[in-house]
Amino acid sequence: ETFKKFDTDCGGTIDSKELGKLVRVLGLNPSDEEIEILKNEIDKDGSGEIEFKEFLTMMNSKTLRKMQVLDDRESRLRTAFGRLEQPDGLISREAIINLVTRRGKMTMTMTEAHEMCNRVPQDREGKYKKEDFVKLLTK
Repeated sequence: ETFKKFDTDCGGTIDSKELGKLVRVLGLNPSDEEIEILKNEIDKDGSGEIEFKEFLTMMNSKTLRKMQVLDDRESRLRTAFGRLEQPDGLISREAIINLVTRRGKMTMTMTEAHEMCNRVPQDREGKYKKEDFVKLLTK
């Protein structure tokens, strides 16, 4: 039933575009490149499309599991840095240093925290955008 829902052209297969929609419905946010990697991993016959039998193996896919871990990590980072955002949507260096040196399971040293901040662009007032840190920490 799920397979048929995403086989929008009723061709009996799911192409990359349809696979992307399916993975996004699972709550993930993969890039087009990640969708291609996933498709290539589960497309056992090399046809370029996913047949129903291949679709059944998708949930055990290593690539899909990696996407789930990365999305979970991104979500946690967005939440943590989001709590630091000021009304203007920016974060002070002091707040970031405090977060990464005193909270969480893997705290950084002061030197590491400053080095991390130096790798992210800041505005004229020395403040940062949450997304720049999420991007840096999920590379």
